[in-house]
Formats: sequence, structure tokens, C-alpha cells
Amino acid sequence: MHDLNELVPGQVSNEQFHLLLVGTSIRGEKVIKALREHLVNGTAKGRSVAMHGANFSQFSVRLSTLHEENERISRMVKFYVPQHAAVTQQVMG
Repeated sequence: MHDLNELVPGQVSNEQFHLLLVGTSIRGEKVIKALREHLVNGTAKGRSVAMHGANFSQFSVRLSTLHEENERISRMVKFYVPQHAAVTQQVMG
């Protein structure tokens, strides 16, 4: 079972991916395509990198950046959707 706020490869929508990306300084086209391939389509990291000619090191750094952005947004949700705070407390509690 995954944390509700976790980015699970293959379970990230295109819209969520785009919105996460907007909050970062990630701009490299190859890395973005590889990240989308991995997170949205669920393709393995190495295969995603190879498919799009990205640098694996940069891919890993940028993937960490997206995970950090996702975590930051997840912590902010309670300020915008009060009922989310109660649900999160029940799940995490």
C-alpha cells in the first residue's frame, strides 16, 4: 500500500505531472520526456532514460525534485482544503 501523497510510477496523471513540473526549474526536454514516461506510463527508470536519450544522473536528480515538489504541495493542501487535514490525520494516525 502506498502513501496517499506518494508519486507512484504509472499512477500519475498527465495533468498532475504537468502541474508538478510547473513548480520546478526542470526544463530539459529529454529529461522531462523520460520523467513523464516513468511517472505517467510506469516505464522503468532505465528504460525511460534510454527511450528518450536522457542522462540518468540528471533524471535521478530531477525525479527527486519532483518528489520534493509533490511533498511540498501535499503539506500545503490542508491550508486550502480543510477536510483533507482530517482525512490525512486518519490515514497517517
